[in-house]
Amino acid sequence: KKKIQPTQGVHQNRYYARKTVVKNTGKPILFKITTPQGATATQARLVIGVHRTGGLDTPLKTTINNATMTIDVGIADEFTDFFAPLTAPVPPSVIQENNIITVTAQTGTTITSVQLVITSTPTSL
Repeated sequence: KKKIQPTQGVHQNRYYARKTVVKNTGKPILFKITTPQGATATQARLVIGVHRTGGLDTPLKTTINNATMTIDVGIADEFTDFFAPLTAPVPPSVIQENNIITVTAQTGTTITSVQLVITSTPTSL
């Protein structure tokens, strides 16, 4: 067997919006997520918890610090009661200390949670 010797580690942190379980009224919903000052990201993704009776057939529209993204809902329209996290990659250059996120979803959707998952690679182990 060949031994693998790691040369660097990976850190993954999750940062959550304080606001949870917000029923969509047809208007964009605003969330705020604070990350530590000086945090550097090599990868990032937005995770939005969603619930809707009758499923979802319209993609979520979201912005993070004015960067626009559309999150595909896949086969969520096939569920009579859809409840799952939906994810989208975020360019690391978009991440700030104070992140403003908006979510626009199909009428009747509840946004259960919003989180930002940041992966960073330290210089050495």
